Amino acid sequence: MRLDIHIIKNLQQFLAKSGLSSPEQNKLAGLPRVFWQKEINLGNIKIGDKSLKPSFNVGDPEKFEIKIDWEKVKKNWEQFYEKNLVPQKMNFDFLRVFPELLVVNKPAGISVHPAFPISRERNREVSLIEGILDKYPEILKAAEPGEEERPGIVHRLDKNTSGVLLVARNLAAKHQLKKQFQNREIKKIYLALVEGDFPYAEFEISHPIGKLAANPLKRGVGPAKLINPKSAITRGEKVKRGEPEWGIIKEWLKQIKEGGYTLLRLFPETGRTHQIRVHLSSLGYPIVGDTLYGSRQPLPGFHCLHAHRISWKTPTGKTLSADADSIKFF
Repeated sequence: MRLDIHIIKNLQQFLAKSGLSSPEQNKLAGLPRVFWQKEINLGNIKIGDKSLKPSFNVGDPEKFEIKIDWEKVKKNWEQFYEKNLVPQKMNFDFLRVFPELLVVNKPAGISVHPAFPISRERNREVSLIEGILDKYPEILKAAEPGEEERPGIVHRLDKNTSGVLLVARNLAAKHQLKKQFQNREIKKIYLALVEGDFPYAEFEISHPIGKLAANPLKRGVGPAKLINPKSAITRGEKVKRGEPEWGIIKEWLKQIKEGGYTLLRLFPETGRTHQIRVHLSSLGYPIVGDTLYGSRQPLPGFHCLHAHRISWKTPTGKTLSADADSIKFF
C-alpha cells in the first residue's frame, strides 16, 4: 500500500496519538489526500529517519516506524487552509450577475478553489474564488462551516477545463443550488475535442466511475478494480463543421499541432469527478490535451473541454441559462 493511502486510512489512529486538541484533530481529519502527500514530500512524515515519496510501498506497516512532525503539519494546515483566501485581481468574465448568484466564465489553467501544492514548492497557486472575492467579498457569507476556503462553491470544473460556473452569493442560494444539483435539475452542455474520427453521431455512455485502486488520483471504469464506483451517464452528439460551436473553439485550434479530431457536444446527466474525460477515454477517444487519460498531445495549461452552457432555476421557479461563448486561458 502507498504511504499516502496508508496515512489516510489510518489517520484517526495517528491523530489520536498526536497530542493535538480535539478541534485541531477534527480539522486535520477533513483535509484531502494532497495535503498529506505534500507533508510527505516536505519530509514532515517519515519512516524512521528517511524522507520518502507518497508512492512508497509500506508493505507490512508494522515493520516501519512512521514519524509525523505534528508541529510542522499544524503550521502548514494553518497557512494553507485556515488563512488561505487572499483576494486577487484577475481578468475574467462575469457572464451574469444576480442578487443571489454569479455566473463566471472560468479560464482554463486555474483551480476553482485553493489547492494544496503537492510539490516541494511552498507557495500555492491562486484560485478563481480569490479573484471573485476581490470584486464580490460578500461571497464569504456563502461558506459552510468547515468549508471556509470554498465560499459560494456549488460545483467545480477541473483546473484545465474552461467554461461557465455558478457561484452562490449567500447560504440560501448555495443550499438551493446544491439541491438542484442533487436532484439533477441543473442542465449542462459541454464541448470537447477528441482525438480521432469519432464514429457515433449520437451516443450514451453509462459506465460507472470510481477511483482506480492502482492509482487513486485517477478515475476509471470497469473492468479495472475501482474504489467506490458510482453510476455515471454522459450523452452526446457530433458537432458538424459550420455550426456555431466551431467558432467557439478557435482558441483551441490555434494551439493544436496534430490533425485528426472530432468536436462533440456533451450532455452529462451526472457530475462525477473527471466524468466526461474518463467516459470518452474509455471509448478510445481521449480529449485532446488530456494526457492524464490518454491524449498524445500535451497542451500548455489546458485540455480541450469547455463548459458551454448551464441552466438552473431561480428561487421563484423560473428557468434561466447562461452561455460561455468564448474560451479563456489563465
